[in-house]
Amino acid sequence: MRDVSGGLVQAIHDSSPSMLIQLLNQTVMEFIEQPDFRQIVLGPLSCITVENGHTVLTKHLLCRDTFQLGPITLRHAHMSEETTRVGLYEFLRGAPLYLIAHPG
Repeated sequence: MRDVSGGLVQAIHDSSPSMLIQLLNQTVMEFIEQPDFRQIVLGPLSCITVENGHTVLTKHLLCRDTFQLGPITLRHAHMSEETTRVGLYEFLRGAPLYLIAHPG
């Protein structure tokens, strides 16, 4: 991850079995939002997925925020669907119910 991101993305390990990915500054956000983000990171393997930086950020924000839809998450979800022409329905449908926050 350090090689691909140039040290701008950090993996934080804690006592849980999962890890947290942290963007170190606004420049990373701008890098991920580039239309050719997928090609830059995956190279020739980029043709195996239609996801782009907006898709990755949407999924990250949803998981980080227990599936709450704040304005930033909604903006990236909209841009993901707008730029890839692929909805996030399958991702959301596959989410465990305990992760989905209920208003109230």
